Amino acid sequence: MQEEQLEQAVSNAAAETDAKLVQEMQQREESLSNALLEARASLGNMQRLHQASQNQLFTMQSQTDEQEVSQRAFCTYHFFNTAVCLLTSCIQQPAVCTIAMCLL
Repeated sequence: MQEEQLEQAVSNAAAETDAKLVQEMQQREESLSNALLEARASLGNMQRLHQASQNQLFTMQSQTDEQEVSQRAFCTYHFFNTAVCLLTSCIQQPAVCTIAMCLL
């Protein structure tokens, strides 16, 4: 009889230990699942921020390129306009031609 009670007590203790272990494992699984959800949400936010910054960078680069082209066109126009004026002066006053060529 004592032997049966001892076996029953050991069996009950093992069952309690198993139940606690299962409960701890379930809590750990839930905790890891929540951490995974948070990590995925953070990754999604980071990807959206990265895409937005890439779009801004592309826009800024395009604007910079447009400004550089505009400045080059402006300088080229004024250079040729000045050259035409100087050449016109050379045709009208050949003595000024030597000075005009030095300025170009």
